[in-house]
Amino acid sequence: MSDPRAADHADALTRAALGVPLARHLGAELVDPDDPAAGVRWTVGENADNLIGSAHAAAVYAVAELAGFVAVAQHLAPDEHAVTVAQSAQLVRAAPVGATVVAVATLVRRGRRTAHLTVEVTLDDDVVATYQLTKAVLGPR
Repeated sequence: MSDPRAADHADALTRAALGVPLARHLGAELVDPDDPAAGVRWTVGENADNLIGSAHAAAVYAVAELAGFVAVAQHLAPDEHAVTVAQSAQLVRAAPVGATVVAVATLVRRGRRTAHLTVEVTLDDDVVATYQLTKAVLGPR
């Protein structure tokens, strides 16, 4: 990202997203604050227990969504924002309470008004879930 305004915008969007009450409630954080592409880390707490000792699917989705937003934020102009308009999820295995999962998003394609991403959520080397996100890129017309 060569435009320093875009880098500042990406940083501000990332900080804002991490400050959303749901993200704070779950305890989601960047794996590496200096490298947003490294993903989002989250330790499954009792606040996300699905009543059988593992992460509720909605909490896993929230962390994947956060990772996707952080990834696309790195590719937005200073006057742009992005919102999810479609998503697809594949839940592969449970993440037990106490486990730490990592969600890493990859920007597959950035168009003028859309961005397409994949997100993989892992526990150690095992895939917990995969997501495909489509984001509308909002900004001046």
